[in-house]
Amino acid sequence: QSPRPTAFWIYGTQACEVEVDPETGEIDVVNFAAAHDCGRALNLQTCKQQVEGAAVMGLGHALREELIYIDGYPKNATMVDYKVPTVRDFPVEPSIVFVDAPHREGPYGAKGVGETALTATSSAVGLAVSHAIGCQLTKIPIQGDDVLAALMAKKGGAE
Repeated sequence: QSPRPTAFWIYGTQACEVEVDPETGEIDVVNFAAAHDCGRALNLQTCKQQVEGAAVMGLGHALREELIYIDGYPKNATMVDYKVPTVRDFPVEPSIVFVDAPHREGPYGAKGVGETALTATSSAVGLAVSHAIGCQLTKIPIQGDDVLAALMAKKGGAE
């Protein structure tokens, strides 16, 4: 209800390199890079940690997190069964850079960074996996069975 729905837009991009095992469908993210415009980075280390944390969450969205219902009840409603990624699932040295573009309406020129870092990860991982196996996957989470089914369909279509 306003001609201006937000004070500023946040921009960011990510890319990753994955290894896909064609026998099991297992996916490993081996390299990760991100560039984000957070206005003026007031605390560079905190900004970097925000991107890393959001990217790990996005990795979960892309590769693991899915609620499974049986007869209307969640089968994996606890942290024992609902597997979320940890820092161990993320590349050791991600490459993260920030565009220094202070915004006139942000506090001391700063803008947010976490939201963009989260939303870009699923796309980066999905595109990397699709590129690695040579066919487009269109749903998340991408799991081993999805990779194997896509590879089988690709093989069947080539014959």
